[in-house]
Amino acid sequence: MKKKLFLLSLRIKRKLKNYLKKFFLREDLGQKFDFKLASWRRLFKCLRPNSLVLALSVPITLFGIYYLVAFFSISPKAVCLEALKFSFENDKACRGNCVLYRLENKTCLIEALKVKNDIQASPGVNDKNSFQSSSLEKKIFSYLKDENLDYNFRFELVNVIAQASSDGVVPDFLVAYLDGPLGDEKIKAEIFKAFDWELVTGEPLAYYLAIIKSEASLELRLAAALKISAYPEKSLAFKVKDLELLKEVIFKPQTPAYLRQSLVLLLGDYRHYFPEESSLLLAEIERTNFRTDNISRAFAADFIGLPLPEISQEEWNRYYNR
Repeated sequence: MKKKLFLLSLRIKRKLKNYLKKFFLREDLGQKFDFKLASWRRLFKCLRPNSLVLALSVPITLFGIYYLVAFFSISPKAVCLEALKFSFENDKACRGNCVLYRLENKTCLIEALKVKNDIQASPGVNDKNSFQSSSLEKKIFSYLKDENLDYNFRFELVNVIAQASSDGVVPDFLVAYLDGPLGDEKIKAEIFKAFDWELVTGEPLAYYLAIIKSEASLELRLAAALKISAYPEKSLAFKVKDLELLKEVIFKPQTPAYLRQSLVLLLGDYRHYFPEESSLLLAEIERTNFRTDNISRAFAADFIGLPLPEISQEEWNRYYNR
C-alpha cells in the first residue's frame, strides 16, 4: 500500500513539472513580458525630466504663496515699528540721517495710532490681562514688556503712545502695566513723565506719595516727585499731613541723596500753601547736617533766607552728573 502511494506521488510531481516547463517556455509569454518591460522603461524615461520640474515647482509654489500672504498681511505701520526697533538695535550713536529716519518712523506710528481711536484698548472678558486691541498695540505692548530690548527704544515707544493720545486718554494696557507687579520701574517712570494726571484715578497725590515712600527704584520715585511738583491744582490737592511723609523720607538714612534733594525742592511748592509748617521743616533740614547732605541743606537754607553751607566741587559734580 505504501509503495502504491509513493509511485502515485512521483507521477503527480512529474506531470506538474512538465506543465510548468511548457508554460514558461512559451514564446508568446516571453514576448508579452518583454513588451511590458519595455513599456515601463519608456514611461520612466519620459517622466524623468518632468518629475524634476514637478519636484521643484512644489516648494517654489508654496514659497510664493507664503510670500504673497506675508506681503499683503504686513501693514505699513508694522514696518515702521520694526524699522524703529532695528534702528535702536543697530545704530547706538544716532546722528544725521539716522535721526531723520527715526523721526519719520516715529511720525508714521503716531499717525497710525491716532487713526485707531486714540489707541484705546478694551480689556478682555475672561482675562484682565488680555486686550482686544489692534495687532500694532499688542506688538507695542509686547515690546514694552521685553526686558531684552534697548531701554531707549522702549522709552521712545512710550513717547509715541503719549503723542498719539493728545487728548489725555491713557490706553488701558499702560494703566494695567503700571498696576502690574512685574512691570519695569524705569518704563513706569517714563510713563509718569510722558502722561498727565489722567494716569491715576481717585487721589493721584496719595498715589505718588506712596511711591515716594516705598522701596521702588530711584527713577520711579523721582518721577513720582516730578508729577507732584507739576500738579496743576496744588491748592486743592496739597495737605499739611503730606509734610510728615516727606519728612520721614528726607531724614531716612537709606534715602538716595538725589531723591532727598528733589524732595527738599518740592517743599518749596508746599511752602506756598503751608508757609509756617514748611518753614519749620526746612529749618530742621538745614540744622541736621548729620542726617542730610550739604546740597539739601543749601536748598532748605535758600528757601528760608539762611546763610548757605559750604559745598565742595565734588558734591556739585555728583549732583549734576548723577
